[in-house]
Amino acid sequence: SNHAIAKEPTSQTKPSLLELKEACKNQNVSACILSAGVYFKGEKVTMNIVQAKEYFSKACTLGEKKGCKLSSNMDNIIDETNSKYTVGCEKGIVKDCASLGLLSFRGQLVPMDWIKARKYMTKACEKKDKMSCDLIKGLDIVEKYQDECNNGDGKGCMAIGGLYIKGDMDGEPNAEEGIKYLIKACDNGVSDGCAFIARMYIRGMGVKPNIKKAAAFLEKACDKGDVNTCMMIGNKYEKGNRIKKNIRKAKELYKKACDLGKNEGCEAYKKLKI
Repeated sequence: SNHAIAKEPTSQTKPSLLELKEACKNQNVSACILSAGVYFKGEKVTMNIVQAKEYFSKACTLGEKKGCKLSSNMDNIIDETNSKYTVGCEKGIVKDCASLGLLSFRGQLVPMDWIKARKYMTKACEKKDKMSCDLIKGLDIVEKYQDECNNGDGKGCMAIGGLYIKGDMDGEPNAEEGIKYLIKACDNGVSDGCAFIARMYIRGMGVKPNIKKAAAFLEKACDKGDVNTCMMIGNKYEKGNRIKKNIRKAKELYKKACDLGKNEGCEAYKKLKI
């Protein structure tokens, strides 16, 4: 439709939240203020006062006075939210105990604090609030994964990474946090973790598309014994598909696939001449 075509250029010029956050990281003050604004208004993301405060604070440290004032406004909202639900819960309002438990678990209107979350969810659960009882079970599972991950079990890290990416941890997808956990999973021998990060960089899932980074993680997955990844990245190097052609590298990867018992890997390895 003509209307859609007419509207397109404006939507392309408006930077995404991902681009704004990236620019803010690179000391761009107005990008920090805009990022904070997106979180404060909840534009296409869940409203998140804690994140808004973080970006207003960053603008403040970069010398933007308005950022300092707005950061302190966010503190006021956090304090008011906290005291409203705390007082309500102490008065025996079950809904307020449940809300404070959920908010402390998600970290959107008050900072994330799982000990506090458990305390208030338990109070609500004891008063038969089903949502809180269910959330405690969820928190038990998440803490179990977190412990496993901290103890070097890549599967626990993989599970937490997945929860961040799906949006179950912050109430909205958080690729940046998710990738941190997937990298831990990858480093602890879970080839799926390496392959998943690669897929995110290939498709631009919550991150800027980056074929170089994707290739590096595909190679890691291959090193961890993911034979199909060895074939796939080998093929990309052989054909020069979106990455620089490198026959030596392709041969090396096919050899790995062959060593892992993949016949096509052996054939591809023999066929390639350096």
